[in-house]
Amino acid sequence: MHHYVRPIEMTVWQLAPVGSPGAAQALRRQLATEPGVAACAVSPRTNCVAFVYHPGEVSLPGLYAAIGRYGALVIDNPPARTTPPAIRQCPVPGTYLDLLDQVKFALNLRRFFVSA
Repeated sequence: MHHYVRPIEMTVWQLAPVGSPGAAQALRRQLATEPGVAACAVSPRTNCVAFVYHPGEVSLPGLYAAIGRYGALVIDNPPARTTPPAIRQCPVPGTYLDLLDQVKFALNLRRFFVSA
């Protein structure tokens, strides 16, 4: 038998600028101690907070209130990005990669010799 795993949900919110990486780390530590929060990450570069939480123990309004208690502010409408992303994006659509995977599997001759 397997162990019972409590259900989790995830959410990501845009924050007002948190300042330094040290302030983001302090906010992350404080938010991670909230009841029902399984994991939390705060990015000082993108000013985002991400939660993995147990919905039976904490709700989204509860998480929203916790952010406010620790001095951060959630932005409802994040500003539009004016610069290109800092990391390179893959120019190939994901469906092409899936198609190539299927073709590779179809042309795999080793699977025929294993059964012989």
